[in-house]
Amino acid sequence: MTINPPSSVIFVDSNIADYQSLVNSVEPETKVVVLDSNRNGVEQITEVLANYDNLDSVQILSHGDSGVLQLGNSSLDNGNIESYENQLQQWGQALSENGDILLYGCNVAEGQQGQAFIHRLGEITAADIAASEDLTGSSDLGGDWVLEATTGFIESPLAFQVEAMSAFNSVLQTFTVTNGNNGGAGSLRRAILDAENNNNGGTRDIIQVDEGLTINLADSLPTISEDVEIRGNGVVIDGSNQHQILTINGETDDTQIILSDLSLRDGNVRGSNGSTGGGGGLGAGGALFINNGTVIANNVDFTDNSAVGGNGSTGARGGSAERTGENGGRGGIANVNGTAFADRTRADGGRAGRGERRNGRSGGSGSGGEDGSFGNGGGAGGGGGGGESGGLQEGKGGFGGDGGDGGFGAGGGAGGGAGSNPNRRRRRRTALGGDGGNGGEFGGDGGDGVDVPPDGSRGPAVRGGGGAGLGGAIFVQNEAELILLNSNFSGNSTAGGNGANNGQAKGRDIFVRDNATVSRASTNVATGNNLDNGRVFGDISNFILPTINIAPGDNLSEITQGGSFNLSLNRRLPIDLIVNYTVTGTATNGEDFEIPSSVTIPVGARQGSIDIEVTDDRLFDPNENIIITLEDSPLYNLGGTISAESPIVDDEPDISLNARNAVEGERNGRLIFNLDPNAPEARQLSFSITGGTAELDTDYRLLNADDEPIVTDEEGNFFPRYFW
Repeated sequence: MTINPPSSVIFVDSNIADYQSLVNSVEPETKVVVLDSNRNGVEQITEVLANYDNLDSVQILSHGDSGVLQLGNSSLDNGNIESYENQLQQWGQALSENGDILLYGCNVAEGQQGQAFIHRLGEITAADIAASEDLTGSSDLGGDWVLEATTGFIESPLAFQVEAMSAFNSVLQTFTVTNGNNGGAGSLRRAILDAENNNNGGTRDIIQVDEGLTINLADSLPTISEDVEIRGNGVVIDGSNQHQILTINGETDDTQIILSDLSLRDGNVRGSNGSTGGGGGLGAGGALFINNGTVIANNVDFTDNSAVGGNGSTGARGGSAERTGENGGRGGIANVNGTAFADRTRADGGRAGRGERRNGRSGGSGSGGEDGSFGNGGGAGGGGGGGESGGLQEGKGGFGGDGGDGGFGAGGGAGGGAGSNPNRRRRRRTALGGDGGNGGEFGGDGGDGVDVPPDGSRGPAVRGGGGAGLGGAIFVQNEAELILLNSNFSGNSTAGGNGANNGQAKGRDIFVRDNATVSRASTNVATGNNLDNGRVFGDISNFILPTINIAPGDNLSEITQGGSFNLSLNRRLPIDLIVNYTVTGTATNGEDFEIPSSVTIPVGARQGSIDIEVTDDRLFDPNENIIITLEDSPLYNLGGTISAESPIVDDEPDISLNARNAVEGERNGRLIFNLDPNAPEARQLSFSITGGTAELDTDYRLLNADDEPIVTDEEGNFFPRYFW
């Protein structure tokens, strides 16, 4: 039992950036508990509060949303509050009759569902609730520390000092995904849109997905352009083999998007087919297309995703005698069922040449197709018109138009066929088909239009080039960056589109453009320069993981009821780092001390601390110690010092016993207990009689200082009185 129990307990969700600055400012007699981000937060709070009663307040600092509290790896919301009724009732039992629950979190009490949430929480816990109806946190970001909504009379003050709240530079807002719907309230789509529309001043938004969800997409997710972290909690996002899953287009080069603990499955992206000789479009990044910014994928599975290039179609024929040729068609576009951040305007095909009926007139030549922009196929050339036939001179056929060049990864347009050349008397000119357009890099060239054959008939149609399929799972554009940590690729595929010349298929797992940056650690893709091994195309380097060491920190002491071990990294990690460890030693966890099961080193930090609460008991335990040994992780390397030991400084005094002999009939004897130093709090000492020939209650009695008899307990131990 703790000697000086706290009047309030505040629970802090470790997902909050810079929470330490607030924790360090708590008022006296407030106990702080940091929630493990890997565990259910409701369960953690319940476990801690089981040790308390008569608290003035329980206060919770976490990200929030309307009717939602983010706690550890789960949320408490209107959808699941009834399932936690037993645990929440235990929260109320830890409070005094007038105890309060204060919820620091953005928008928790906002709107009808927010009000319903806090009132139901108050009913279950039998406590007065206070929560915010708007942003909580930094005033520079539109927040404040006023808990506007209450369900009763709130008597407890805020736990944090005013200076710390004023200096806090974030807001406590999160966006929670509570269902697997394709859209609407509680969906991932809505959470992304809300985060995109959130004016957060550059602070990274958190999207937290509830456990056990599978999301089957009916169309691609919205493009992400702002700093955001999606904490998937094992969610499966399925493209249904019909849709590209996600695209990233950072607002600036410094924009950072973190994807963690999720699976991107069955994404499919296609370039569209060209029409009437147009080149096929590029298909790139079936699960993920990164156009700009930095993406960090931590513990992400990329499974059975595909990228398929569009087909080049059959093009424009030349006109028969005296007939107009056929118009060339448009090129296909990139990622027709997703996004490639390309111009969605299709390259136009060329116009057909006119046929001529006047004596001796030659057919008009077809015009050339337009070039395609990035990922878009070239337009097809128009067919040449047929020359005049049957007159005294008879005309010649028109030339076919050239096909347009394809943009990056797209097919070139087909050349137009030559118009009929009916000049049977003097064939001084042979009508030529147009040149096929060049395919963009990795795209297929368009077919060359057919010249007029010796019989003078029109040139037949040829096909445009096929578009490329690049990056079955991921496509990384120039200047973008991708960091892969502890991730896995399997079953991904690419296929080039068919055409006069087929598009190429590259990078079943990842396609990396020349000026992009990709690195990996603990991920099953190869590293190297100029890779072209089927699974990967481009350059991928090893991401250098930090090395971690541990050392004793503040002394473990019953006097201060605390202590710590220090963690150090030799380099920063761009994500929060969860550190796990085992605890051994002679002290007993749960009796002699309390320690979290893991700790989080925040993104960008090189130092961390394992803070321990030491129990100030009344037992003399001079040889207790705690040994912490770090466990391995795919996100760090173990250093030379992975284990540290620290003794617990006991505050119980040394006890010695002096005796004054008794003389029968003259004076009483005395047993004198000496405490060195004096005990800081009351202590009850026990002793037992272990020998001697005199018999208790026959030859002597034991009296306390007030001359009252000392009696034994069931085990024969004496308890004379409390000492100070």
